[in-house]
Amino acid sequence: MRRAIRWRAALAAATIIGTSGCVATVAGVPRVGGDRAPLSWGPDLAAAQLADVLLDAATVNQLMGTNGMTELRTYDQMPGDDGTYSDAACAGAVFNTVEAAYKGSGYVAAKGTQFSDTGGKHYVDQGVVAYGSGADARKFLAASQHSWQRCVGRHIAYRAKNDSPITWTIRAPVTTDGITVAVVDREAGEEYACAHGITAKSNVVIDVSACSDGMANQGLKIARILVDAIAANFPR
Repeated sequence: MRRAIRWRAALAAATIIGTSGCVATVAGVPRVGGDRAPLSWGPDLAAAQLADVLLDAATVNQLMGTNGMTELRTYDQMPGDDGTYSDAACAGAVFNTVEAAYKGSGYVAAKGTQFSDTGGKHYVDQGVVAYGSGADARKFLAASQHSWQRCVGRHIAYRAKNDSPITWTIRAPVTTDGITVAVVDREAGEEYACAHGITAKSNVVIDVSACSDGMANQGLKIARILVDAIAANFPR
């Protein structure tokens, strides 16, 4: 699946929604513990098991504080890219599960699902990427955290094929309990923003983006909740 297709829904949402669209306050879910927590060790997942840890539409709706999100599409491999970036080194800070970030890192499988509601007021892209070992997954996580820090404050323009460029600005990432989250603001998008969260669990990198009109204020919390919920689905 191509990045242009994946993000067209999110970009359309930024254009469609106005000040009326926002993320509802989420009370939160119990934090997972023990071997289910992010960054903990557990049984390695095979490619065929990746789909089992992803969230369904009902759970995504609950955690996003809405009820109208449905599945847009799934992907069974790292999405391709037919667009261009003004700074490809920062593509992985703006977007989740993007080939520009994962290429050459040694990943062996990827799986993901995208959700949106009517009019695109809310958008979620959840991805899980398997490596040959937990050490390899953590190596990619550490490299991503370093890369995101270098991209803070930069204005990254992404031009999908046959589309106008969209520019995103990266805020400083925050790491809590092993989960790193950065809010990414769409320039000229009023309050529209995305929260990009990443962590490692067993031999898998969990890589999630959640977008809405209220994400600028609640993005750190929302992204952590989504990543936590995926980690809770891993086998003991």
